[in-house]
Amino acid sequence: MTTEHRGEAAAAQPDGPSSEAERAAASLLDLWQRWENPGRSANRGLNLQRIAAAAIEIADADGLAAVSMARLAERLGYTTMALYRHVSGKDELLELMPEAVFGSILLDIPEGTAWRPGIEQWSREVLRPYVASPWLTEINPTGLNSPSQLAAMDQGLRLLDGTGLPLPEQAAILLAVSGHIASHARLLANISRTASGEGAPMGTLMAHIVGSGRLPWVEAAINGGIFVPNEDDPDDFEFGLALILDGVEALIARSAPDS
Repeated sequence: MTTEHRGEAAAAQPDGPSSEAERAAASLLDLWQRWENPGRSANRGLNLQRIAAAAIEIADADGLAAVSMARLAERLGYTTMALYRHVSGKDELLELMPEAVFGSILLDIPEGTAWRPGIEQWSREVLRPYVASPWLTEINPTGLNSPSQLAAMDQGLRLLDGTGLPLPEQAAILLAVSGHIASHARLLANISRTASGEGAPMGTLMAHIVGSGRLPWVEAAINGGIFVPNEDDPDDFEFGLALILDGVEALIARSAPDS
C-alpha cells in the first residue's frame, strides 16, 4: 500500500484511532501487515524486505549512522521518492531492520527439550545477530510489538513452561535472560568501537582514572589481569547465563511441594 493509498484509507475512516498512542499502534499494525503481505509491490521489484536488507548491508559495513534514505535509494537504484511510497522515513526503517535481522533467526529447538538446555540454546541464538550486527544495540526497542520479538518470546515461554513455575515468574525469568543478552551485546559493541579507534583505549582511560590510588579494589582487579584475555577465564556471557539459570533451578527447588 502506497503512502497515498494509506492516506485515502485513513480519510475514509472518520471513526479511526483518535489518540496519539492509538494512531502509533495503528501505524505499526499497518507496517507489519504490509511486511507480511508485500502484495503487488513485490512485482514492481521493490518491497519492504528489499529495502530493509539493503539498509542492513549499509549498517553492517559502515554503521547505523551511514543509513539514510538517500544512500539507500542509491544502493537500490531507485529514487528517494520511490522509497517513500513504501516507508514513511528513517524511523519506520529502524523498525524494519531489527525485524529483518531477528526474523531470520532459526530457533530450531525441538519439542521436549528440557527447559535449561533449551533456554541456553535460545539465548545463544538470540545473541548471535547482535555479534554480527553491533549497530542493533543502538536501536532502542519500542516494546514487544514486532512479529519476531513475539515469536521469540513465545518460544522462550514454551521452554520455561517446563519449569512448572507460575507464568508471571516465567515471564520475569525470560526478562532477566533477555536483559543479560542485551547487556552483553552492548558490552561487545562498546569493546568493538574502542578497538576500532572510535573511543579512547581502555588501558589509557583506566590508567588516568585509577592510577591515583583512589580506587584500590579496582586497581587491584586491573593489575590482576581482568581486562587481559586469558583462555582459562570463563566466557562472560556463559558465566552470567549460568548464574541466572542456577538461580532458576534454586527457585524451582524452593517452589517444590515437599520443600
